[in-house]
Amino acid sequence: MEARCERIVYKPGEFQLTQRIKEHSRGRYEDGKFFRNRGYGWGEHARGSKLILYVMVSGESFTREIWIDRFFKDYLGRLTEKRRILIKRTMPETINVEKSVNKRGTKYYQVSEMDLNAWLARCNDATNQA
Repeated sequence: MEARCERIVYKPGEFQLTQRIKEHSRGRYEDGKFFRNRGYGWGEHARGSKLILYVMVSGESFTREIWIDRFFKDYLGRLTEKRRILIKRTMPETINVEKSVNKRGTKYYQVSEMDLNAWLARCNDATNQA
């Protein structure tokens, strides 16, 4: 399916330290954050940053959000401000999306791999020209 790219939004990650953690507390993932026991009564809650692409899928009347941060983190590294600006600047007008279903049965859209690779190539070309 074809979709029109609306905008990209960056949500920064979070990190919090907490005290009075029991020594038997284990790491767990809940509420979008990961907990890890640091020892000596300290624990940490961490949430990774997200780069979200909002698209208007043809045939629908509302925008959908697609997480694209994992792809760009894998190929570009940390999502620094300069890299986020570069990704926004090279964003295509339209992309192809595929409907997927996760293990829990939730339906979501993801950008096709060909379009993501073309987008990454545009980012690399813009970096080499600068």
